[in-house]
Amino acid sequence: MARNPNGARGILDHFRRRGGSILRSAAAERQDLATIGSTMQVVFGGPGLPSRMERSHLPRAELLEAATLLRPLYFNQSDSVYVTKVASALSTLAGDNEGLLDYTRDLRRQLPRILKSERWYLMLAAGGLEQRFSNTEIAELWFDAEVWHSDLDKQEALRHVGEGERLICATVWVSERLLLTKALLEIIDDLENRALL
Repeated sequence: MARNPNGARGILDHFRRRGGSILRSAAAERQDLATIGSTMQVVFGGPGLPSRMERSHLPRAELLEAATLLRPLYFNQSDSVYVTKVASALSTLAGDNEGLLDYTRDLRRQLPRILKSERWYLMLAAGGLEQRFSNTEIAELWFDAEVWHSDLDKQEALRHVGEGERLICATVWVSERLLLTKALLEIIDDLENRALL
């Protein structure tokens, strides 16, 4: 956490550079970023044919690129650009501006809830045990098992989660954080344009 204005500005500058790279990724430039992975298309079969639901996910290459770029901001808490450190830097620079200080404190309090938000759960029954995984848990397990690391315990935990479900959960994780990155960059720019930082 930055305790001095120069350190705080350094964090924001670093976040801006990283965020700019992230927003130039193929996934961040998609028009359907806010809905991909979380909407379903119902396909009604004709007479005697079954109906089905289809969900889409980011292409694997876009997903892997975005997840790799986003990791320091939203998963690696020791990184200088981790999102709560960015919020702390904003608080440091708020100085005596009470309204801005309240806003940045609220942002810091809300971020952990936002980062762990869940849209759906998957119930798995295996070996007489039931396990409940949220979409966020599945995404983060998959990243650790297959993308950022090769964690065997997490690979085992995902053994009964299909590849399609993993990719859809990872897509929602990525898309939410891409949108949050964009919003944070806009907040920083707005505060600087109004000479509040």
